[in-house]
Amino acid sequence: MMEYKSSVPAGTEISVYTNDKELVSEKATWTTSKDKTMLTFVKCIYNGNDFYIISGRFAANARKGVTLTSCAVYNTPSLADPRTKALNALTFIAVIKPVATVTAGFLQIAYFDENLYSARTCYVRRDNVTTEKDDLTAARILKAAESSKDEATQAELLENIKELNISDAMLLNFTSDILDEYVQVYDLASEGTWDVSTPAPFYYTKNDGSYLNIREKASTKSKIVGQLGYRTLFNAIEMTVNTETIDGKTAPWYYVSNATSVDGSTVSGWVFGGYLEKDYSVLDEI
Repeated sequence: MMEYKSSVPAGTEISVYTNDKELVSEKATWTTSKDKTMLTFVKCIYNGNDFYIISGRFAANARKGVTLTSCAVYNTPSLADPRTKALNALTFIAVIKPVATVTAGFLQIAYFDENLYSARTCYVRRDNVTTEKDDLTAARILKAAESSKDEATQAELLENIKELNISDAMLLNFTSDILDEYVQVYDLASEGTWDVSTPAPFYYTKNDGSYLNIREKASTKSKIVGQLGYRTLFNAIEMTVNTETIDGKTAPWYYVSNATSVDGSTVSGWVFGGYLEKDYSVLDEI
């Protein structure tokens, strides 16, 4: 007989005991079962202590993953063999192994089937899944934000997500009402860049005591790595193909290379081009 102790969140990695490569397990009555069902329990370590988990609730020798979008599930690695039920976006899965076919790349995975109430093995398209650590963290934050009814709580959670190095796959493929603005902003540079053709340097035009922020990415939500003062000259080597409108100014973002920040440090990053002008007089002096 087993007694309930705790629940483990989906996507949690645990260590299991093995004996000659076989899982250490035993059968016992599930005390919460009305019909006293006999289940197989596997011995594991969770939070430094020994416990038992139901064998149908986990996948051994697999990596954590999460679905980027609602995606089809296949019985075999074949586009002609889909199941009727799809997986929702942000479903935590166990990635067992990749499978290459002539028509598409698949992953063999295990996911928790609510109807079966057990882990089920199947196949999904590889481009619908991410296994990156920061993507998995972001998925947990997003699920918490989407389940919250409080806008302040949502905003606080999303502030944490901006510190993560989310993969391009997640930014480009994941869809969510709560992240529409976030995805559009971070998608700006990923849509492509052009080389800046003119050798003339740029400068910040606002003479009001403010500074031009240099950011890690082409986004007002990205981390600030430096600042430029009024009339400080700097060179830009790239610009985003797409433009953004900020405070009524529509412009691309520019990539600044080795600029001198107001604190004297040398930094590189992205600046918004709405308050920039070129200083052609420097070229006349050459």
